[in-house]
Amino acid sequence: MSPVALSTVRIVTTRFNTDVHILSSDLRVGCSENSIVDNFAKEGAVVHVDEKTGRLDGYAFRKHKKIMDKHPISNIKFKNYKLPFWNESIDLVKKLHNIFPEFSSIGWDIAITQNGPVVIEGNCCWDYTIPQTTTGGLRKRWEQLKKI
Repeated sequence: MSPVALSTVRIVTTRFNTDVHILSSDLRVGCSENSIVDNFAKEGAVVHVDEKTGRLDGYAFRKHKKIMDKHPISNIKFKNYKLPFWNESIDLVKKLHNIFPEFSSIGWDIAITQNGPVVIEGNCCWDYTIPQTTTGGLRKRWEQLKKI
């Protein structure tokens, strides 16, 4: 997506009873030619990823800046862009969450390489600002998961 920075997907898993579910998923992309990171706080952008299909929503958001419908450097349009290895990424974070049953939720940073997903890190204290920005909050998704 970005020719200058490694883009990662923040996939947040949560546990209800014994099952691991996806609470949110957002692609983070670097948007400045002067930055090699995808951080939202460092001029990056975030775009929601449909957790079932791996397709991006139509718009990305930048902190304190307007929304975008395409990447400012690569010009790749966000709407319906399908992330490769999406099912493998979801399977990986669910499997990993089961290794850490003491955490009710974990924010996973996943890089999707040409060979598949690679874990950058897992965060037990993940930043809710990103899903708040891309979807308006997690309450609706949380309520859906409680009914499962």
